[in-house]
Amino acid sequence: MFTPENVLSAEFINDNFIKVTHKDSDNVLVTTIQKNPRKESYKSLISSGWTLKRIKERTKELQKIEDPNVRRIEVIANGYSWAISQLEDKQGQFDTLKDQLKDLYHEQQQASKNLESLYTEQKDVMSNLQDLYQEQQQAARTLNDLYSESQAAQQNLAELYNEQKESANTLSELYSESKTAQQNLAELYDEQKNATGTLKELYNEHETAQSHLAELYTEKEVAEIRMKESQKDVDVRMQKLRDKLERNKDKLQKNYEQYQELYGMNITDSLLDDDKNFDKELVFKLKLEILADERFKTKEKEIKSQIRKSKTCRQLMKIALEALE
Repeated sequence: MFTPENVLSAEFINDNFIKVTHKDSDNVLVTTIQKNPRKESYKSLISSGWTLKRIKERTKELQKIEDPNVRRIEVIANGYSWAISQLEDKQGQFDTLKDQLKDLYHEQQQASKNLESLYTEQKDVMSNLQDLYQEQQQAARTLNDLYSESQAAQQNLAELYNEQKESANTLSELYSESKTAQQNLAELYDEQKNATGTLKELYNEHETAQSHLAELYTEKEVAEIRMKESQKDVDVRMQKLRDKLERNKDKLQKNYEQYQELYGMNITDSLLDDDKNFDKELVFKLKLEILADERFKTKEKEIKSQIRKSKTCRQLMKIALEALE
């Protein structure tokens, strides 16, 4: 229950009970325990370093201070010191998050440079694609010219064949020459077949060039998708870190305001200053502090009612002091 880290002070209320001021998470509590070696709370207090001798010395120190308000201020000061240490820890966490944000910003800058390099490579690929497309267009025009020449050659062969037939019918004496012409025609026909085979090979090369062009276009689309996914991942990570930083910032501010509300009161000013004596918010906080005190939890309902109906800090303190006499 009690540890050396969370116990702020301990003092004897009487011979059988000890009042312990200790921390619990972000709060400072006052707990009354019985001086009984069989009780776990008493054992844990002794184990935390608060021996009976030390508690007696602390009780004597506090008894020298006759004004209970001053004693209460001392307890609040202990809690305020603890709150300051908590704020320093929170500030350290905030600085750590700030450094992480800087590192992530540098990573984002590097990612942007990588994206620029990738974009430059993509532009080079596009330029190469355009060059290949122009070459393919030029090859297509050349194939068209060759095909036209092939068609013209076929037409010329047909005309020559017709002329040869007419010459054979009309000039029987030139039969031998006709045989030679026929042989020449056969050779020309073989050349035409070779030309047709060459044309098919060129057409196949044209089909292969178109296939390579389609593959390069697909690679371009994949590169564009990867660029978008990389940018999206960077944006998501940046947004998560911003959200986390905002949550910690709000929590730090809330804790600071809570500690200010708990330990920011100046008891002397609240009693001596006329404006603060009538401050409704200050009177309300003081009522809560008194009613939360263990010494007032067992008081009569009439005294508690008087405390709740008090209008000023002086009136409230007067009722509280009279109730303790």
